[in-house]
Amino acid sequence: KYYLRTFLGRFWSRNSGQMEQEFQEKIKETGLKVEKSSIDEKLKENQWKVAFYFRDAVVNEEYVGTDPHFMIQTKSGFWTSKMGGDEKVEVFKELPEEFGYGYVLQGIYKITNPYIEKEVDEENE
Repeated sequence: KYYLRTFLGRFWSRNSGQMEQEFQEKIKETGLKVEKSSIDEKLKENQWKVAFYFRDAVVNEEYVGTDPHFMIQTKSGFWTSKMGGDEKVEVFKELPEEFGYGYVLQGIYKITNPYIEKEVDEENE
């Protein structure tokens, strides 16, 4: 779970104004499949549910662009967030619309790893 969140976070430049579109394009480049999802949608073993947030970032009173953040849903239904290199993991029972330093929910996505699905299918044949 931590690795998926770290992997997703590497794709953005701080000055991108089209974060959601960039999110979808970059995930597709990996071969993973990304689709809009909902809080209640059930997932398969090869899927993760990710909440995408961003905020307007200001450093020393200067606007530096948008700052992305992701939460991932655990198999038990909780949402986890890690804000930095050595900060603790926050756990949310319910997905917040807004949290932390002004991060606002932009969308919920289902990410599917088709390679795992193929491996599972091949084992069942």
